Amino acid sequence: MKLHALALLAAISLPACVQTGAEKAARPDPAMVAAEAATGVSAENIVAYSGNGAGLGVVIAGLPDILFYKSATTDKAQLKAAPARICGGRGVAAAQDMDLEHPEQLPGVRKLVVTCK
Repeated sequence: MKLHALALLAAISLPACVQTGAEKAARPDPAMVAAEAATGVSAENIVAYSGNGAGLGVVIAGLPDILFYKSATTDKAQLKAAPARICGGRGVAAAQDMDLEHPEQLPGVRKLVVTCK
């Protein structure tokens, strides 16, 4: 009797501990949310973002921020505004929208390299 009750309890409670693919997809990746806040580019279009530490209160001088983004779906206005948003009050020293060195590894992805003053 105890074994049946335990099995019934496990059958009822364990599915609540398991996330389906749809539930995982519905929860945004915290790193992409932080990248969206830093760049202004929608998180769903960001593939990766490498900041220089400005968001942590420590800036590594001369180290650029690099935003890897989906070129076909990224809003061009967000992309154009990203360097100013990334640099904030420090100002933009340089911003380059570039192809990847090996585009076959990430088809449809470009990178924005931003250096702040």
